Amino acid sequence: MLSTKTIKPNAWSRRPSKRVGRWNGSGMGTFSGRGMNGQNARSGWGVPDWFEGGQTPLFRRMPKLKGFSNARYTKHFNVVNISDIELLASSGVKKITKQVLLEKNIIRKKTLPVKLLGSGELKTKCDVEVDAASASAIAAVEKTGWKIVLLSADASTEEKVPATKTVKIKEEKAPEVKKETQKPEAKKAPAKKAASSVKDDLTKVEGIGPKIAETLIAWGVATFADLAKTDAGKIAEMIADVRGSHVPDTWPAQAQMAADWKWDELKKWQDELDGGK
Repeated sequence: MLSTKTIKPNAWSRRPSKRVGRWNGSGMGTFSGRGMNGQNARSGWGVPDWFEGGQTPLFRRMPKLKGFSNARYTKHFNVVNISDIELLASSGVKKITKQVLLEKNIIRKKTLPVKLLGSGELKTKCDVEVDAASASAIAAVEKTGWKIVLLSADASTEEKVPATKTVKIKEEKAPEVKKETQKPEAKKAPAKKAASSVKDDLTKVEGIGPKIAETLIAWGVATFADLAKTDAGKIAEMIADVRGSHVPDTWPAQAQMAADWKWDELKKWQDELDGGK
């Protein structure tokens, strides 16, 4: 019979409190189960959940200003200049595409589209196929009488060019009379290659070794005159894969002196240089 004398709580509902600090025989003496008196052993305190070891916490690293930003919608391109196109076209490349630019290390990112800008001068005829182009770049290619194909006419972010412009360029190149006049020029191409087969000893330029000379010749820079016309920055891009540290700032000037047969002056200058610097 249930009465006030026999009523008891459930066995699991009440547990005795843990008695700590009652000597070591109990297993809860000295440090009372809190470890070696660190920060978490203190009463009323411990490491808060947002603490990151002393570095600036996340809520302080977040930007404070509200508003909209177009940064996430920015379009990024592999940028190619007319000077880069001229370098490839003068080496014998007639149709320049994204794959050609990747193979020649003019661009490096496969996933980004290619945009052509108008820096430089295009003297050699060639077909150009890119994703976008500025108006000045289109005019430079159009001036040579060849065509530029825009794979995405609305991809240009610098200068908006109507899509009909590309059609116009194709139509201007179409007349058959021009094709007849271009055929004799195509026959003259072997003569140009024969002329480019003449090579100078580029190792006479202070700072250029056999490996660099082979790389420059592969890029179409085979003579002192070619090297003198090439910008130092472009030379640095050509030899980027060659092992070692190279500074080609003085190479064009040295090549110009060699092309002018000013060997005595060149020798005096090279005595003052250190590895082409």
